Amino acid sequence: MKQGLKILLLIIITVSVTMSCEKTNNSIINCKNLKNAILNQDESAIKSEISLLTLDLKPNPTTNDEWGHLENFELLIDRLNQCNEINAELFCYCCIYTYPPQSEILIKTYSNGQQIQKIFDILTSKDQNLVFLSMHDAYN
Repeated sequence: MKQGLKILLLIIITVSVTMSCEKTNNSIINCKNLKNAILNQDESAIKSEISLLTLDLKPNPTTNDEWGHLENFELLIDRLNQCNEINAELFCYCCIYTYPPQSEILIKTYSNGQQIQKIFDILTSKDQNLVFLSMHDAYN
């Protein structure tokens, strides 16, 4: 009987650890697809890749972060930066005054030796996960 409880406890711990790792390690990004989508201005493909990266990024509004996504942007940017040929950084958080607001991520990549800079507009709602809306040129 005691051995059965130990085995059951071990299974519960293993499942819990596995589930928590899956939730926080969402590196299902296809870097080649994302880079090609950026270069080809294929917003539908970009949206698909970004939606995979934001599945587990639920809003958590606090007194310091009304919209609850600042930490989620840090995670999303870390995930984007896993791609060797893409550099992502937060350009602005909740800076586009729509309702809900939008935020922007600056994306840099290279094509034929030329640096390409784009901005991803991201819907930043306290009621849902982050949503890619559009991409436009970044101007220096």
